[in-house]
Amino acid sequence: MSSRWPRGFGNFVSVPRRRTLALVLACAVAAACGNGDRAVAHGAAPARVVAVTRWDTLWSVGGARDSTLLNPFLLSATDSLVYVYDGGARRLVALSAATGAPVWRFGRQGSGPGEFRGVRDIKRAGDGGVLVLDPRNNRITHLDRGGAVVSRIPLDQVGHAEQMAPLPDGRMVLLTMSPESAFAVVGADGRVQRRFSLPWAGFAKLDPIARQGFVAATGGTWVYGFSVGDGWYAFNGDRPAHFVGRYAEHTDFPKMETTTEGDRSITHMEEYNACSGCSLSISGKTLVVHFGGYGNAPKRTLDRFDVSTGKYVDSYQLPIEAKAVEATGDHVYVLAEDPYPVLMALRPRR
Repeated sequence: MSSRWPRGFGNFVSVPRRRTLALVLACAVAAACGNGDRAVAHGAAPARVVAVTRWDTLWSVGGARDSTLLNPFLLSATDSLVYVYDGGARRLVALSAATGAPVWRFGRQGSGPGEFRGVRDIKRAGDGGVLVLDPRNNRITHLDRGGAVVSRIPLDQVGHAEQMAPLPDGRMVLLTMSPESAFAVVGADGRVQRRFSLPWAGFAKLDPIARQGFVAATGGTWVYGFSVGDGWYAFNGDRPAHFVGRYAEHTDFPKMETTTEGDRSITHMEEYNACSGCSLSISGKTLVVHFGGYGNAPKRTLDRFDVSTGKYVDSYQLPIEAKAVEATGDHVYVLAEDPYPVLMALRPRR
């Protein structure tokens, strides 16, 4: 593995996965359907192996006496900078990866060139800068590592986009709301070059709430993982990998119900569903899945997988409940509320 997380340290315990249904629908991500769909992962999910480790806190930003971050909820990082989108201030904040000190800020509420309205995703760019997906303003803004605008990609042809995966050649894969062609490949001019979906026909039959997921990307490799349910798909560009990954533990797809209010019908979850993948990131060749769950330590488990084979590697338990996690090299950046918003830079102790 090329990521620099320590291996073979601490004590390890094997934890049986929670026995739940793989998916609610007839065709599950966790079993091959035999109906012409691409075969998906067979057999039982891997038993979780948790490394009982200690963490070094490299720095912490936020908290009761620090107004640097008001309502942060999106993370991306390079070796030198940590990018955080602050929904409370409608701005992007770049922090030093070494110290946590703010380096620059960009944006405010609005629809103008330097403004944001409904940011849904941020991803590190190939030049060390950052890409900001703002579907309400129908654009992606590319900022360099100094906070200057490199380009703006219009998204008028795409429809609403939730997540993105930048490709090395300047194109972008966007996760849209279309069930039959969930992903759109766009060029630097915003023109749609191709549309495709997951290699699983059951995806189109899911309720839009159940179809939700996260995209993690590095270079030309990217992963789509379900927020709930059991499965993640790896891609190289617009080509799917030969396998489908299984989570070490998962929660079931939510049961949906429809209620009527006046002349409107509203579909929602019958009850709260914890996330299987609360956030995903790729560090080197390792996919890091932040698991939610219902146990004694919700949103504190990180499961690691080989992104090139789908094989489970091991797990870590965070010292704090996290809203979002980004793993880069041997650093883990954690957004949490304690009880005020805080961003922590952690490193597993060697």
